[in-house]
Amino acid sequence: MLTRLVSGATDAQFAARVSEFLDLEETARYLAVVVFLSDLDGLLGPGQNYYLYLDPRTQKFSFIAWDQDHSFGQFFRGSQSAREQLSIHHPWSESSRFLDRLFRVDALCGELLGVVEQTFEPRHTSVWLRPPADA
Repeated sequence: MLTRLVSGATDAQFAARVSEFLDLEETARYLAVVVFLSDLDGLLGPGQNYYLYLDPRTQKFSFIAWDQDHSFGQFFRGSQSAREQLSIHHPWSESSRFLDRLFRVDALCGELLGVVEQTFEPRHTSVWLRPPADA
């Protein structure tokens, strides 16, 4: 069902229903960590090196990190210039319909920014949290 939602739903349907399948709070925490680690060998790159866990109580999926040995930008995808342009608002390096759609869901983006604000000192996040110039 989640795959059908990602590939077949309209943007409005996806935004309205993604929280039926994903624990958005847990997804935001996972994304905050992989974005901070600049892990382009996982979900933000070729879409590998994670597990999806289906919680039997909530029937929602959560991401579980796996194989993080190429964190901190050690997995070279694209040019250095392209990697420098990645941000919290668009942290992935390759085409990803899932991430394109997920990062347009206001509830997830709000959770993600909330996790980042709670985790990092404000003096370190002011540039990182700045919206992109074209927003």
